[in-house]
Amino acid sequence: MVRGESSLFAEPQIRPNFADCYFYHTIDLPDIGTVNGEWDLRGRFDEYIGFTPLQGKRVLDVGTASGFLTWEAEKRGAEVVSFDLDHARRQKLLPFRNSIYCIDRQESERQREEFFGSMKRSYWLCHSLFQSKARVHYGDIENLPRELGHFDVAFLCSVLEHLPDHIQAMWSAATLSDRLVIVTPTLATEERIAQFAGYRDHPEANFSFWRYALGVYREVLGMMGFEITSVTDKSFRHLGSGQDVARTTIVADRC
Repeated sequence: MVRGESSLFAEPQIRPNFADCYFYHTIDLPDIGTVNGEWDLRGRFDEYIGFTPLQGKRVLDVGTASGFLTWEAEKRGAEVVSFDLDHARRQKLLPFRNSIYCIDRQESERQREEFFGSMKRSYWLCHSLFQSKARVHYGDIENLPRELGHFDVAFLCSVLEHLPDHIQAMWSAATLSDRLVIVTPTLATEERIAQFAGYRDHPEANFSFWRYALGVYREVLGMMGFEITSVTDKSFRHLGSGQDVARTTIVADRC
């Protein structure tokens, strides 16, 4: 059975209250001004996505959070579908034995669902203020429905490092897209290796799993019928830590 648009795309939220929102990205909002988030990518969007042309393109923004990439893509003439998880139970975390995630999974999901709800509200507030035409699908990153249609470009930006399995999420987006734009920390080697990102002394960082080598991405993307066409290494402002943090932008096109 083909899913109808009424169930595929979320109904827009009536403009949420600003006080009920959490912003992942720093955004300049009409009538409100500058709102600080964890990352400030303002003025650097084009280099962040590897200078991918977006005019007239259909774009999938995977892990949209507050929607910064969606709004910037729309400004450049793209038609955008934003994606995020539908419920906190989708999120996997590292198993620190004394964490609420391990002690009381139900309460952990309740708290994280409140957090994700506040970030979704920030998206819909921006959507209203920017008078956006973007549509939103909430679901499973490893099983993006084919009914979403075909995309010229899919953004997988600052999302893969938070997943225990990068590859299934990449494949899910690759099945729908001709170009993948991946932004993530990497290991600068063509060896097919990965580095575990967790440390037992840092339970607060329970949401980062792996850092893959460029050679892994090249091999896996090749399996999927994609070829890496550009790789750039830049640092971007992370307000949460007060530092510029290194990220690699990988652009891969369907062969």
